Order: sequence, then structure tokens, then C-alpha cells
Amino acid sequence: MNRKILILEDDRGMQELLRVNLSKAGFETFQTDNFDSALNLLQRVQPDLLLVDWELPQQSGLEFVKAVRQQHQGQLPVIMLSGHTSEKDKLRAFEAGVDDFVAKPFHVRELLARIKSKIRRSGIDEELHGKIEIDGLAVYPNQQVATVQGERMELQSDEVQLLAALMAKPQQVFGRDKLLDLVYGAEHAGSDRNIDAVISRLRRKLEKAGHPPCLETVRAMGYRFVPQRAQGRSPNAGA
Repeated sequence: MNRKILILEDDRGMQELLRVNLSKAGFETFQTDNFDSALNLLQRVQPDLLLVDWELPQQSGLEFVKAVRQQHQGQLPVIMLSGHTSEKDKLRAFEAGVDDFVAKPFHVRELLARIKSKIRRSGIDEELHGKIEIDGLAVYPNQQVATVQGERMELQSDEVQLLAALMAKPQQVFGRDKLLDLVYGAEHAGSDRNIDAVISRLRRKLEKAGHPPCLETVRAMGYRFVPQRAQGRSPNAGA
């Protein structure tokens, strides 16, 4: 199923540029230049990501983002497109609730990379959509929530995303580089040892919640989620 992107942009030429390039990349697009129409489309088509221009004929793109955040509480990725490029303007955009800021003019390939990264990071990929539950451990990537036997765990966003990625494909080994991309996005410049730190935090929190060990280190390869029924059949496992 193609991912849906809602474009709120008053420049018809820019609308068409985005529509054509996003369609070529496999996305389904919905375009409007109107604040109220965008809110209606948001409810009707339930997009996977928003592209919002700052300058609009009536209310600004910032006001639209604030309205979206009141409804979706940060779960829907929003990328702002703007000719406002000062650090003060960028700060205003992030404070309003945008996830990424792309200055105009921009390179289409860079924008596409950012869009794919935000969709992947948000957990909207098919295998991470909705609820994943194994052995009494449930994770809801879109809601940034995880529970053990129905009791909610206090997890950070990167912990939820990492747990969801591993649980979506139990027994599959993920390298640190792959997990970095899934959790933080392809543009992330940090060390792959960040994943080790997240795994350590998750193990402590799962133990505290009373869940048996399930996050396994595979020497020289990475990590995997091992269901209880498969415990004891992991010859390459490390601590």
C-alpha cells in the first residue's frame, strides 16, 4: 500500500513539482492551499506525513501545525517547507511541533530522503503498523507505548522504536547500522554504539517490569528478539 502525503502549499508550481516527484517515488499525494481544506483532508485520507508551507494565504503553516498537534499529539510526521531560514525561524517551527525543516529552494532528492526517513522513524512501515505483541510484551509504535502484561512501561521514543523493530521480525538479526537507520533515520550522524546503550536501557526496564530476557546479542552481528519458545536455541548468542 502506497504511503499517503498531504501537501499544504499555496504555490501551484511547487504543488505540482512535489506531486510529480512524490508520485514517481511511490507516494500517494493530496494537495491543497487552504487551511480548512487541509484539516478536512487530514481527517478523510489519514496521511502518513505532512508537507506544510510556512506562508499561506490566510493562516500560517505554523498555525496549521499547532492545530494538527492538538489532534495527533506528535505522532504524525510533519516537514515544514519555508524560505524563512534564520535560526530564530527554525526554532519557532520546531516549537510549533514540526519534525523537520527544509529551506527553500531545496533539492528534491534530499527532500525525498528526509520524507522516507521520517516515515520509517515514525514506525509507519508496514511491519511496524499498529500493535505487536509477543509473550505478554506489547508495543504500539504509533502511540509510542509499550506494555508488559497490560502494565505500561516508561520508555523513551528511541527505546519504543528499537523494541518495535526487533519484535516485528523475531529471531532476525539486525546489525547496529540497520537499527540506527530504523530508530534515528538515515541522516543520523551518531555512533552505532548508541544502539548498545538503548539495548542496555531496554533490558533493565524489561527486567524491572518482570519480563523474561528477550533481547539477545549475536556476536559480531548485532541484536535480535527471541521469543520464550525459542530460548536455548541460540548458539551464536552473547551476553
